[in-house]
Amino acid sequence: MAHPKLFPAVLASLQLNQMMIGEAFEEIAAWLEKEGATETAQKLRVRVGDLRFNAKTMDKAIIELLKTDESVH
Repeated sequence: MAHPKLFPAVLASLQLNQMMIGEAFEEIAAWLEKEGATETAQKLRVRVGDLRFNAKTMDKAIIELLKTDESVH
């Protein structure tokens, strides 16, 4: 059987990647806005908001998984 903390660790890595992608999109949105593509920048920022919302959901799931793991042991 896999180590009990493996799933939360993988989920945390995916969450970190998601946050870094969001930051990269935020930089692209700033560049687009500077270049005059304000509408496109706004659309990209909406998607960054979605990524951040999902990251918060993942964070809660990771905490719950770690709590469950600790209560089992």
